[in-house]
Amino acid sequence: MPEVEDAGMNMPDPSKVNPAEAMTSLPTRRLILASILGGLAVGDIWALAALVGGYGRVEAVAGLLAGAAAAAAGVAAVLIIGPWKMRPLIRWPFVFLAATFAQVAVTLALGLLIYFRSQFGTVGMWLCLVLSAWAVLFAMVRVYASHMRQFSPAPGGPGGADSASME
Repeated sequence: MPEVEDAGMNMPDPSKVNPAEAMTSLPTRRLILASILGGLAVGDIWALAALVGGYGRVEAVAGLLAGAAAAAAGVAAVLIIGPWKMRPLIRWPFVFLAATFAQVAVTLALGLLIYFRSQFGTVGMWLCLVLSAWAVLFAMVRVYASHMRQFSPAPGGPGGADSASME
């Protein structure tokens, strides 16, 4: 009976993993949490800096909205790709790239919505939105990379070669 991996919790034996045949799912909860924390952290820091720096409540609220929009875009991108589904290991990089494109599109759409439908359409809001989107992407890539690293046959990468022996 084959082993069943549940959201990447069972670490496979790297010496027995054939990347062409390996199936895995991504850690959904960690990806969603990373998206939320990445976006909201930047939005909160922006809002605090705006209040302390004397830029007023409008800039502070704009930062909070921008951080929330980037976080929502990250969560939407995660949900769009369905990371809980088991897929071949070799397919995940392309699916994750699609999630990145979805995140950028949803972030832009939410940014335009905030800009045109509220009083918070400032240059600061756009800057905070971009910084928040980068933070969300960085956090998601960290989770993705840490999950995929378990399939590497050796610490040095595929084939067990380390960077020192390749020079």
